[in-house]
Amino acid sequence: MKTKKLAASVASAMMLTTMVIAPLTAGAGNYPDDKQATSSIFEFDKYLVLDSDAVVPNVTSTFSIAPGGVLADGVNGIVCYAGVGKPVFLADEDQKVTLSEGKAVVAFTNEDTTTPEASVGTKTVAFKTTDTADEKFAAKTITVSFAGIKFPEPGFYRYIITEEDPTDIGVSIADGHSNEYTLFVAVQDNDGTLEVVNKYIQEGTDVVLNDILDEQDNTTVIGKTNANKKTGMTNWYTTHDLAFSKTVEGNQGSKDKYFKFTIQLTNPAGENAPVMAAARANDRFLVSGSFEQVPEINAATNLDYKDVPTEPENNTATVMALANSALINVVVDETTTNTYVTYSQLAAGKVFYIHSGQNIEIKGIPDGLGYVITEVPEDYTPSAVVSSATGFDSNGVVSEAKNSVTDTALTADASVTFTNTKDGTIPTGVLTTVAASVGIVAIGLAGIIFGFVNNRKKSEEE
Repeated sequence: MKTKKLAASVASAMMLTTMVIAPLTAGAGNYPDDKQATSSIFEFDKYLVLDSDAVVPNVTSTFSIAPGGVLADGVNGIVCYAGVGKPVFLADEDQKVTLSEGKAVVAFTNEDTTTPEASVGTKTVAFKTTDTADEKFAAKTITVSFAGIKFPEPGFYRYIITEEDPTDIGVSIADGHSNEYTLFVAVQDNDGTLEVVNKYIQEGTDVVLNDILDEQDNTTVIGKTNANKKTGMTNWYTTHDLAFSKTVEGNQGSKDKYFKFTIQLTNPAGENAPVMAAARANDRFLVSGSFEQVPEINAATNLDYKDVPTEPENNTATVMALANSALINVVVDETTTNTYVTYSQLAAGKVFYIHSGQNIEIKGIPDGLGYVITEVPEDYTPSAVVSSATGFDSNGVVSEAKNSVTDTALTADASVTFTNTKDGTIPTGVLTTVAASVGIVAIGLAGIIFGFVNNRKKSEEE
């Protein structure tokens, strides 16, 4: 009886040991060491989607990788083990990928090239809209190394890649998408030797049961056997455009006079509100509109800016020229010149000069930043009108003097019209008096001429 109990106890212990060890040893590693599978690298993309007229910001994305757990039910009848070993990220100077405590830090900059949405090809980028003309994306390739790792049994091996939540203003994980992806390594027996036949990522950590081995060499197929395969992960960079224009009305309003405006971007208000990082000081924003880089100097403008020093090195002409021309000009495709202003310029307060009929539009401002647009007071009656169809909401305020607009959070495109009116009454009394005097003189002359002619006629008759 004791012998039977002892045998049962040993059997139970062996079962428990098998249950604990099996998942960790991937099937006990029955294949000899030289017959086990090895692999080299796996690459996936990081996408940053932005509006077609926005500039890539100076932001980063951070990734970690760790073995995933065993899937008890496998994948479509195929055993799925926990990931073995510890794959690592590789630094890549060309892709601007650096390493920090084992994590991959991917840097996007305003020098990165972008691809129009219409040219997305087979990449699984998550766009905001179905319009193929309103968005573009920048892409980085991240490399995972499996050097030194051996896979001891046929089946799947599971790893989890996690992206840290973005902290940069305007940047977010694409709506409806996850910051966790599963990396699968598929291993099969090839005449007694194991080999890795496929590596791919799919969104999330849940597994959808699909037949995934019939397209082992294609990780970009969408909507076919395994619709969950992805080529990369997507972040959105949400931005808005801010425009302001100048109109002059009234019979004494100068249509060619330049009015001075200052536009300043501000960080969101609130205790836990994000702050624009110092690393983004050189973020660029496209400037468009009907304005001149170097405004024409005229008498009206010079007369109205009496507070500007007149020394040669800082006269009105110099100040105005620097105000509009201190922008960044970038030549694109050697044919098109785009004009940009930097975040540091806008944070400090950027001065522009425009006259009646001109406007300025700053494109690609990160969602949530605030702004202040102020016009220098003039001898005009001012008015500021914000379009009701724009992002100027309850956070926005038009100043009592009607020459300034403040919005603590830009949440959509916004447009402001600044109108200055100047009327004057032209006196007409002097003209009337003169006209009357001229009339009296004319009558008097006519009488003299008539009398002269009449007297001469009488003399001739006598």
